Amino acid sequence: MGRRIFNIPVLLFIPLVLLFIVIVAGVYRFTLKDQEIMDKFAAAQVSDPVVEQLFDLRLPVALVMPLPETLANAVFTQFHQEHQLASATYDSGQERGIVTISKHPQLPVPLKLGQGVLAIATVSNQGSGLFSYLVSFGLDRQRTRLVTLDSHFLGDRINVTDLLNEADHISIIYFEHAPQQAMADEPTQKVEKQLIVNDLGKITQK
Repeated sequence: MGRRIFNIPVLLFIPLVLLFIVIVAGVYRFTLKDQEIMDKFAAAQVSDPVVEQLFDLRLPVALVMPLPETLANAVFTQFHQEHQLASATYDSGQERGIVTISKHPQLPVPLKLGQGVLAIATVSNQGSGLFSYLVSFGLDRQRTRLVTLDSHFLGDRINVTDLLNEADHISIIYFEHAPQQAMADEPTQKVEKQLIVNDLGKITQK
């Protein structure tokens, strides 16, 4: 006769133990509120330090930004506390350089899938240019990461000072070089550019 535990055959005892564990786990699950479960899950995740310092978001995935007009991607791995910006290197094969995203100014924007943010990115290459873009980012909640939705070229070697959310558009305040200025000098000509950002994060001229 086979072995028995408390008059129960061993082959039947194991499924009964597993069933008991499932029942206990189910009872424990339904005693927790959804927020408690989310908090436990979030606590187990590792926050990417660059994303957290740049956007004040706790997300486990590093920020990856496709470079405008190239097939290259920039992966942001450094945050420079002194200058309050994140940086990444890129290599498109024919061209390589550095990309930065500033912590200030930034502007939260409502999107169809949730909250988004506008930020200023600069792209430099082996040449003398320093090209600034307005970039829209959105939160991919399913993959818990930020994704680049669109970008709009602003100018070369400009100084962006403010992003404003107006009633029907976004205003970008920046300084560019006046016609008589040398490009090596600090830009002094003030410009206010008006753009529209739709609920998908697409940027168009007003």
